[in-house]
Amino acid sequence: MGDRKLKNLGPLKIISKQLEKIKKSWKDKKELALSRFSNVENFKIWLFEEWKKYLFVGLWVALNIGMFIEANIRYYFIMTSMELVTPYRGGFTRRLDPFWIMMARGFGALLNFNCCLLLPMVSRTCLSLLQDLKLGYIVPFHKNIVFHRFLAYWVAVCGLLHGGAHYFNYACCVFQYFAVPAAANAGNLNITPVKLPDRLNPALGNPEPNAFMVQWIPYSYADWVKTTKYGLTGNLLWIVMVIMYSASNKSFRRTSNFTYFWFIHHLFIVFFVLLLVHGKKFWVWFLGPGFLYVLERVVRIFRGAALTTVARVESLPGRCFVFRIDKPAMQYKAGQYCFINVPLVSRHEWHPFTISSSPRDRYLSFHIRGVGDWTQTVAKTLNPEGGEVHDIQSHRAANGRTAVVRVDGPFGTDSDFIFDYSTVCLIACGIGVTPFSSILSDLLHRLRDKETGSLKTKKVFFYWLNRGDGGWQWFGKLLNDCEHQFKDIFDIITFMTGDIGKDDIEHMTYTSEEYMNNRSKNLQEKDGDRVKALRARVKADYAGTGKDEIEIKTGDIIEISFREKSGWWLGRNERTGKTGQVPSNYMDIIDEKTKMANTSNRRFGRPQWQNEFDAVRDYVSQNRMSPKVGVFFCGPAFLSKNLRHECYKASQEKDGVKVLFPYHKENF
Repeated sequence: MGDRKLKNLGPLKIISKQLEKIKKSWKDKKELALSRFSNVENFKIWLFEEWKKYLFVGLWVALNIGMFIEANIRYYFIMTSMELVTPYRGGFTRRLDPFWIMMARGFGALLNFNCCLLLPMVSRTCLSLLQDLKLGYIVPFHKNIVFHRFLAYWVAVCGLLHGGAHYFNYACCVFQYFAVPAAANAGNLNITPVKLPDRLNPALGNPEPNAFMVQWIPYSYADWVKTTKYGLTGNLLWIVMVIMYSASNKSFRRTSNFTYFWFIHHLFIVFFVLLLVHGKKFWVWFLGPGFLYVLERVVRIFRGAALTTVARVESLPGRCFVFRIDKPAMQYKAGQYCFINVPLVSRHEWHPFTISSSPRDRYLSFHIRGVGDWTQTVAKTLNPEGGEVHDIQSHRAANGRTAVVRVDGPFGTDSDFIFDYSTVCLIACGIGVTPFSSILSDLLHRLRDKETGSLKTKKVFFYWLNRGDGGWQWFGKLLNDCEHQFKDIFDIITFMTGDIGKDDIEHMTYTSEEYMNNRSKNLQEKDGDRVKALRARVKADYAGTGKDEIEIKTGDIIEISFREKSGWWLGRNERTGKTGQVPSNYMDIIDEKTKMANTSNRRFGRPQWQNEFDAVRDYVSQNRMSPKVGVFFCGPAFLSKNLRHECYKASQEKDGVKVLFPYHKENF
């Protein structure tokens, strides 16, 4: 939305807006950094939560520094032990200048190391296996894509400095690239004399070697092997990198251009081929990671080759749809994700989606929001009529072709650690509820089946922030089941952030009743009869034995028009359309927006996180539970930053009670 607004502004205003965003971002980062070091307690909390990441990054930095220094020292002694004896540029002989060569070789060593790390960071199967071995407690495997991007930026910096050092060396000492051993000088045994080949010796009437020759045009095959292939491949590498990096920009890839990004990113094959030609010893670094990645791709091809039929597609409000597929032969955990390919749309595109069904369900389901060309095309292909529910007959799509998908996975995320805590706070924003739906569903199955012997998690605080009416229907039944059947385990708290003035959202939190009483007159008129009617959700089946009674089933929504003191209410079943008497003790009054029980947990506005965490702290203290509450978030990055800061603050001791709130964010 912000990008569309910027298109209507002039260039100067666009630059001004972008600078303001950067300034605000840096200000937020500064405040967050200062909060970490404001006192010893905050520093301990920060270190406790982030030690894995910074231990890993610290080790990586140390290795980079060590390799850079080692390469500089090595080439200093190599270059200072040689002397050019061939007259050059005015007839002078000279000792070879080591500085630019030292810089070039130092950054070249860093390129060897960091380029070989790019591939393991995207070897999802290997990383998932390591996480299953509980090595994720030491190494933050779930940050693999973040580190992959960071490595790519660092490779670009090292490549720029490596190439720049060579260019400066071309300018001052290009003869160094062509020098060959000369006759030994008996006067100084510590110096190795070198000379220019006769074909390039200016004293013999030949033109002086130049930088262009080094990079592009060899005089002979010998020159190509010794010099030109390195200059040529180095320049071509930069061209490939510019193309790949441009297409990898978030503003480009997270649009309808994703297909272009996917194909362009496969230039990494050209990148590594050029790198193997360019770097004399890069093959030593590449051998292990390259073999690992090739093995990974082979496994993906075989694992993703199996076709799974689509059984059902449901259109949900809020541009969301869910499709259920026959369960493939794979074992997965709640909260994990898969890569999905729909051959009817594209045989090459794979997109990651969190599994929304429980491992105990008989099917595999994915909730997908139609925000891009690919997702919208998938929705139209699998559900061409756009109906609410589309059962695919004989597994055929509209064009008669088989409606199948390919599934590659599963892969682990930070959600794998949820069951390691006795108390957890699950916080979802919009469609970010998907991974937690699988968690809640799995917990519900375990509790119903009384398989809680090995279950460490005893209390779940679930917060769902949503803007519009439609989103609440995505997982309404699941949340109602959790809230009604196991009230002592689940606290389901919803926040409606839409249809309220900006000031109210930022400073107030309403209950459902307060919200209706505080709505503006215009919104009340807009709502009309929709909010005036009282609604209730059926919590048990009732056959309707009397003449004026109607049949109701669990989950039905009843629109109540009259309530008698006897306990019999007059209402209309929205599922069947029939009107009649219904017993009030079979129903719960529900919130108009969320269609959930109308309690103080149905709230409007943005949450005041310190109040929420205070309530969690009180619960943990009163019930003598572990003073360590896992906070798991799935949603936009800007909310994640704020929430992480709130976790730091909440982890401080208050009223003699100290509870830690380790923060985890979904990444894939």
